[in-house]
Amino acid sequence: MDLEKVLAENVRSFRKLRGLTQSELASESGIHRNYLADIERGERNITLASLVRVSAALNIEPHVLLTPGSARWFRPQQK
Repeated sequence: MDLEKVLAENVRSFRKLRGLTQSELASESGIHRNYLADIERGERNITLASLVRVSAALNIEPHVLLTPGSARWFRPQQK
């Protein structure tokens, strides 16, 4: 299992489900947009602190972003 690919797909999918741009999610997460873009492409490892901030901004638990296919069955609650 390629965890970077799973994370990349889930971050992108959940971001789109929330109707956010990369800039908006980065701002809500307190991370740089380029860092988020790299994560979504699977080109950069995410720190645990950033994983927690991104998942909080998406209103989901961090483990959901690491679960293969979770965006297909899990729908985050709107804030």
